[in-house]
Amino acid sequence: MGELSMWGGEIRVMPLVVLGITFLILFVLVEGGIRFDKYRNQARRHPLTHGLLRGPGNALREKVDNLKLDLMGQLMMLLMMPMLLYAFYVSEMAARKSSSGLPEAIYGSIAICAVIYTGYRITRLRAQIRQNRLGLDCEVAVGQELNSLMANGFYVYHDFPAENFNIDHIVIGPTGVFAVETKGRSKRMTGNGRNDAKVVFDGRCLLFPQSAEVRPLEQARLQAQWLSNWLNKAAGEQVQAVPTLVIPGWFVSREGKSDVIVFNGKNPSSFFFKHRPTILDQGQIARIRHQVEQKCRIYVIEK
Repeated sequence: MGELSMWGGEIRVMPLVVLGITFLILFVLVEGGIRFDKYRNQARRHPLTHGLLRGPGNALREKVDNLKLDLMGQLMMLLMMPMLLYAFYVSEMAARKSSSGLPEAIYGSIAICAVIYTGYRITRLRAQIRQNRLGLDCEVAVGQELNSLMANGFYVYHDFPAENFNIDHIVIGPTGVFAVETKGRSKRMTGNGRNDAKVVFDGRCLLFPQSAEVRPLEQARLQAQWLSNWLNKAAGEQVQAVPTLVIPGWFVSREGKSDVIVFNGKNPSSFFFKHRPTILDQGQIARIRHQVEQKCRIYVIEK
């Protein structure tokens, strides 16, 4: 009887001991790596002495990275949950020295609920990653097209941080200041060729093959108005930013007049300086871009 009691005690304790040692090793490795990096970098300093300009989709890229970390955490939870439940189950059985059927039902219910919840979280995270990745790809594509304007004397800034939102791109040049909003929209595969990728802008709303949208136009106007007010205070320039909406990858049919420029990002010179009057001199441009550039820099030096 003494041997059985000892064996039962080992069964009761061993799973928890193994899990405890596993978690301890993981903690030591992670915490040790962090402290080692800090120690190694104490006698070093970053070579850059000024902030880096934000790239296209900078905020979305960070969001996608964070979502991927959350997804990895959920996957780890899905893998570790069975081990945890099994360890507690074995310990419970050893403590009771008999099986009444109740622990199996309890642990089975917990396992099912945990798998369902974790699966739901994983599904949602994957959908969010896919959606934000689409937005990121579109912002990068539009940013690359807009950068071509720099050959014509324009200044282009990306991912401008405003109040609780970001302006995807800001274009500054002799013909004015443009607040550019990018909207990524996937296309349906119905076999209708070009009609699947055509959006009609009638001056009031965007008519996609399967829906009509007004909110992107309103968002472009609100962001342009905010930028105008901010520049009036920060740079002391009475300038009205032009609301601009870009829908990359779509064929945009403009069939009405509007205060919002709507196009697909291709050939931006046709919309930003050709057939537009010069309204800003070099002094005004310098003051405006100085303020915008200060907001668009990410400082990597620890102060």
